[in-house]
Amino acid sequence: MKKLLLFLYLFTFISIQLKAQEEAEIDSDTLFYRVKPASEGKLKLGVCLGVQMSILSGNEASMALPLIGIIGGTSFRYNFAKKFTLQPAIQIGFKGSRFSHTEPDYYNSLKLLYLEAPMQLFYTYQQEEKNQVGIGFYFAKLLNANLSANSGSLVFNSNALPINDLDWGGVASWQLKFPYFYLQTSYKLGLSNINNGQSWPTGDNASVIKPVNKGGSFYNQTFSLQLIF
Repeated sequence: MKKLLLFLYLFTFISIQLKAQEEAEIDSDTLFYRVKPASEGKLKLGVCLGVQMSILSGNEASMALPLIGIIGGTSFRYNFAKKFTLQPAIQIGFKGSRFSHTEPDYYNSLKLLYLEAPMQLFYTYQQEEKNQVGIGFYFAKLLNANLSANSGSLVFNSNALPINDLDWGGVASWQLKFPYFYLQTSYKLGLSNINNGQSWPTGDNASVIKPVNKGGSFYNQTFSLQLIF
C-alpha cells in the first residue's frame, strides 16, 4: 500500500512539473514572438544604409576613376499587388570621381554630396518570392561639392563650382529578400549634364586649378549596395 501511495505521489509530482515546464515554454515562445520584427505587410517604412561607387562620364571627365562613398536614408514600400511593389526613398550620398592626374597642380577629385529621391517599381519573380527586379528614375539636389588637388582642397563650396544643382536619371535594381531585411544592388545613370559650362572659379584658385574647365559634359554614374530594414 505504501508503495502504491508513493508511486501515485511521484506520478502526480512529475505530472505537475512537466505541465509547469510546458506552460513556461509556451510563455517563453509567446514572449519571443512578441519581440520578433513583424513580417512585411502592405505598407512598410524602413531604413536603408550602404556603400556607393561613383564615376563621372562625359568629355570633361577624362581619366576619371571610381570614388567610394556612403549612402543612407529612409525607404517606403507599398505592396499594391501580389508581385508588384512601389518603393520611393529619400537618401543622402556622395557622387563624383577621382582622376588619374599626377601633376601637383591638377585637380584629382571632385566630390559631390546629393540629397536624392529615387522612385522604383519592383516585380517579384520565381516561386520562392525572394528575388525582385526594379526600374525607375531619380531626382537629386546638390548639397555640397569639393574640388581637390594633390596639394589639398581647392574649392569646398558648391556655389563656387560650375555644377548644376539638380541631377536626374534612371535607376535599375535587384533585391534579395531575407526574413527581416532586403539586400539591394542598384545602378543609376545620370541623364542630365551637371556641368553648366562656366569656367572654374576665378580669384586665388584660378591660377592653380588645371586643367581649366573646357565646358564639356559631366554625367553621374553610380553602383550601390544597400541593406533595407
